[in-house]
Amino acid sequence: MTAPLSVLVVDGDVAELRAFAGSLVDAGFSVVTAESLAAAAPLAAARAHDALLVDVTATTTAASLERAVDAARGAGVVLVAATRHLAHAAELAARGAHDVLQKPAAHELLHLAIRRAARVAGLAREVAAQAVVPAPPRLVAVGKAMRALLAELPRVAASPLPAMIIGEPGTGKRTLAALVHQRGPRRARPLVWVHAADAARAGLPTASELVGGTLVVDALQALPSELHAQLLSLARERGAHRVVSLATPELRAQAKRDEGWRGVFHGLSAHLLEPPPLRRRRDDLPVLAEEALQRESARQGGRLRRIGPEAHRALARHTWPGNLPELDAVLARAVARARGEVLLPRDLDLAEHEPEAPSDDVTPARLPPSLLDLGYADAKAQALELFHRFYAGGLVERAGGNINEAARRAGLDPANFRRALRRFPRSVRR
Repeated sequence: MTAPLSVLVVDGDVAELRAFAGSLVDAGFSVVTAESLAAAAPLAAARAHDALLVDVTATTTAASLERAVDAARGAGVVLVAATRHLAHAAELAARGAHDVLQKPAAHELLHLAIRRAARVAGLAREVAAQAVVPAPPRLVAVGKAMRALLAELPRVAASPLPAMIIGEPGTGKRTLAALVHQRGPRRARPLVWVHAADAARAGLPTASELVGGTLVVDALQALPSELHAQLLSLARERGAHRVVSLATPELRAQAKRDEGWRGVFHGLSAHLLEPPPLRRRRDDLPVLAEEALQRESARQGGRLRRIGPEAHRALARHTWPGNLPELDAVLARAVARARGEVLLPRDLDLAEHEPEAPSDDVTPARLPPSLLDLGYADAKAQALELFHRFYAGGLVERAGGNINEAARRAGLDPANFRRALRRFPRSVRR
């Protein structure tokens, strides 16, 4: 015999609560009642329910509904509301409701809506249980640059504010976005990916389609201007869902020269993460290369076991303009070419793929020939002054004058970074 569907009914009107409960019991449901969402949350957490029925009033808050829905762990949710509260109920439906009914609702219609919501929620749980769950994304963080970045991740993941991830193609922006979602309070909600090119054709998802999850907009710098206002509006609805955007460094230039893009940049970057390019991850490179070797060797059925020391040195000399995808491609070719168990420099064949040194969006600095006219100590002092003007001062300017943020990007303790700035006070624009 099939067990009756269990329904948790929430209604602040005692008489109406009893009427709802009586109707559901007569229809064969198992019923638990609560007079508020605050009281419903522990009841939902203590026992699994198939559906949650909530009477929405003017005092029903998004936060209280969200807590109850999260506690119900995937139960179907039906909202009912009087005519004067119907618009409010429709707004709250984005917190995970499957249906909204206007009171007074016919008992048969109410029962049908509950059964339908329970069925849809049950199917979603079955699909999730049968799905192949991929391993959590992992970022190698041996060097200071990545360690500093990952140290920021828990704070960014826990926040409801919009986050922006800026980096060159192939630096792991998508992996970072997945980690922000998976380590945050919305991990049980959908993670919705939208590429700017697709949004140009089909538009952005609505708040109700996000169902309280995380929206990731990839290639933000390509988003059409007519969608800017909608995306900013979605980002401002912080209790309902979260917006994470991915962009290349080109977005900074767009924001500097265009007021509209400036508003988009500041509206979506309450938190800013900047994964470094591979050429700045020399300490991470050996680990990344060995992992890529093992993946490719297993995929191609090869016998390669490790990368030889000379091959590691060859990899370290390469500039990696293609970042992680280029590393994967180089190792894939090397595995196909190699004959022994140890990867050698000749297997890598990097010379034909070696590009010009990347510029990192600035003209590479050259030491002035006049330094050769000075003694060693004076020449070194002037060279350090030039370095701090270019590096430390540039970081502070890029961070909008925020010394702590500049120190984080440099991988230094803020106190040490400030001491370095005080040694070269003319290096930084005040």
